[in-house]
Amino acid sequence: MSDSTANQGVAAFAPPPLQRDDASRAGVRGKQRRMAISLVIGALLVWLIVRAIQNPRFEWDVVGQYFTADAIMRGLGTSLYLTVVLFFFSVILGTLLAVGRASSYAPLRVFTWIYNWVFRAVPALVQIVLWFNLAYLVPTLSLSIPFGPTLWEVPTNEVISPFAAAVLGLGLCEAAYMAEIIRAGLASVDRGQNDAAHAIGLTNRQTF
Repeated sequence: MSDSTANQGVAAFAPPPLQRDDASRAGVRGKQRRMAISLVIGALLVWLIVRAIQNPRFEWDVVGQYFTADAIMRGLGTSLYLTVVLFFFSVILGTLLAVGRASSYAPLRVFTWIYNWVFRAVPALVQIVLWFNLAYLVPTLSLSIPFGPTLWEVPTNEVISPFAAAVLGLGLCEAAYMAEIIRAGLASVDRGQNDAAHAIGLTNRQTF
């Protein structure tokens, strides 16, 4: 069998080429299907919202009173303040830990690796409970000269308040995650970028 005969046989079973009109119709049909699905989902959501509003058992007037209660407002303010504090705390500590993980000094790399592993493995709620109950294990915090007098001493409960326990428990945990995020970002920068920064006279701090 010649090559031309074989090619004719293959061409006989090949599907016809896709025309521009066929592609346009397929795109229109796909858009219509997506629009229909979106309308169905939207109608379902509207129906659920209307049923929830009309259900007297939700007691929306009572819900509104609780939303504006003093305890809720104080809790909201504390949550926002805690969020801001944790953001700066975790970013600063996470950056230092990331630099330690990228360091050429082996003991520092091992320490930061252990820190990240421990504080990412222990749930944040458990860490908050441990910090809040630290006074049970360490009743007082003190600064003293070895085998000498105590220079400073304070009850642990006065230092580890509920807010401080939340900052330590959540901040140390978040710093471990932030350290891995920053470390991955540093590792993604090509070595040539560092060389280029040094070539134009930037210091190590400026390059970082």
